[in-house]
Amino acid sequence: MTGPRRPRALLASVLLLTALGVGVAAAAADLRISADVNRGRLREGEVVRLKVTATGSDVRSAEGPEFPSDFPFEVVSTGTSSSFSWINGKSSQTIEWTFNLLPQKTGKLTIGPIAITRGAERAATDPIRLQVLPAAGGGAATTPSPSVSVPSSKGQGAVFLRTVVAPARAYVGQQIVYTSEIYSYQRFFRRPSHTFPDFVGFVVEEPPERPQARTVNVDGRGYVLEQIQLALFPTKAGTFTLDRPTLSFERDPFFSRSETVVGDPVTIEVLPLPGGAPAGFDGAVGDYEITASVEGKTFTAGKPVTLRVTVRGEGNIKGLREPQRPDLDAFKLYESTSSEKVFSAPAPLAGQKTFEYLLIPPAAGEIEIGAFAFSFFDPASGRYRAAKTDPIRLHVEPSTATAGDTAWSNRPAALSAATDVRPLKLTGDLGTGFRLAPGGPLFFGFLAAPWILTGAVFGARVLRRRVIDNPAVFSAQRLRTRARAGLGRAAKLLDEGRREDFYVEMSAALAAYLAEKCGHGGEALTRAELEPLLQSAGCPESLAREIAALLEEADVAKFAPGALADADARAALGRAEKVVETW
Repeated sequence: MTGPRRPRALLASVLLLTALGVGVAAAAADLRISADVNRGRLREGEVVRLKVTATGSDVRSAEGPEFPSDFPFEVVSTGTSSSFSWINGKSSQTIEWTFNLLPQKTGKLTIGPIAITRGAERAATDPIRLQVLPAAGGGAATTPSPSVSVPSSKGQGAVFLRTVVAPARAYVGQQIVYTSEIYSYQRFFRRPSHTFPDFVGFVVEEPPERPQARTVNVDGRGYVLEQIQLALFPTKAGTFTLDRPTLSFERDPFFSRSETVVGDPVTIEVLPLPGGAPAGFDGAVGDYEITASVEGKTFTAGKPVTLRVTVRGEGNIKGLREPQRPDLDAFKLYESTSSEKVFSAPAPLAGQKTFEYLLIPPAAGEIEIGAFAFSFFDPASGRYRAAKTDPIRLHVEPSTATAGDTAWSNRPAALSAATDVRPLKLTGDLGTGFRLAPGGPLFFGFLAAPWILTGAVFGARVLRRRVIDNPAVFSAQRLRTRARAGLGRAAKLLDEGRREDFYVEMSAALAAYLAEKCGHGGEALTRAELEPLLQSAGCPESLAREIAALLEEADVAKFAPGALADADARAALGRAEKVVETW
């Protein structure tokens, strides 16, 4: 019996080892990587988009992608997306990397091979060859006006981007104007998408007004110049290099081929503030003045006096803190409130901040409001300066009210007459004016009231059974209610002419609704992060494309609101409402 079993056991072992070997080989073979570019020919200064796709059963554990050491491109920006599928009992993962590449030289260049590794396994792409031509033009650019910087000497194409900072050497807290200049002599098929670098180490403020687009001459050719400006306020000393901004656009109405151009990286040197700061200095940097005024000309003991102290000038208006108060013990003082007004002229970011105080003089006589002081560092002179208000003298008349009235009048003016206690009305004619006549409308209303109340209770129970007790339905309706409220706020902003604020509110409401629908409530998701989530959540492909286009339009509008008309904003609001109501 032993003899015949040995060959069978040996055969089974061989088959098992063979199956294991095939399984291992299949596992190794399922790691795949491919790459493609959106164009095979470009000019110096233009960007090529490289897409690298890796698939496999456990591709997320792979390392890479790895580029050759002599890679002739600068990686300007990157993006990543992933997906998961389960087919016939087998899982598969896909990771897609997107790279915007700026060529560092002209001629025939090679991308790759690009490789990923997973343990002892390694997979690589085939090399991709493309041609980089010299930039069009190449002559020195003609400066169209003193405010326009000279473009790069590398030459210019149909669209190019320039980055300018002024000043490039500044103190902590000093205003730096960051300008992204977009030059184009061809119309865009779609609105371009502009992306700023990360401003780590800076407070960023956007001026309320933008320079108007205008035509300039560069190398004998007319370009449309649009400037997007930001005000940067460094928070610490050091040397900072800001990455390149990017501009993505489409010029061909028939082929949706996206192109990307980049600006230059810029370096900013930030100096610490010098020593010797005066007492009361609270970090303000710029050029400021301070004034004080009181409301009214006659003043009465026990009556409130409104005092306004205004700091105006150039700098970080929103970051200004309260000036130093004088001795105000002669008054009963209520805590101050503040308001801001920011505008773009004469500097990119200037304005005023007003602090309002409520003072109550307790007695008649001559009372003085002392000088308020405000210290700041002036970067133009490199010195600390102090500004003061003029003292204000008040002639306070005695109160003519009775003792009871005086005590009541000591309340702040904010408690208006509308909230005062009104005298009671002691007489009335309710008894003669109210009559329930049989057969009249009020009579039948009283008869129908119990039936109406019963129907309302029954309807509420049905609603609870069908909606509230159904978590999915209740959750969807609650999300729609929130989204409708957000879009309603956006519509109100649009009615007020605040188009840029409208797009911010609309995109925030829509993004929050979509994040909740995709099971990621409370997370701030980007457009790139939303796209795969919409697909996983079962959003129809056509609607997902509509959502992506709508969010892209909102992003563009935040940086170039002048390019959009009210009709565009109204149409965008209607599309957002359609998304909320249909999905």
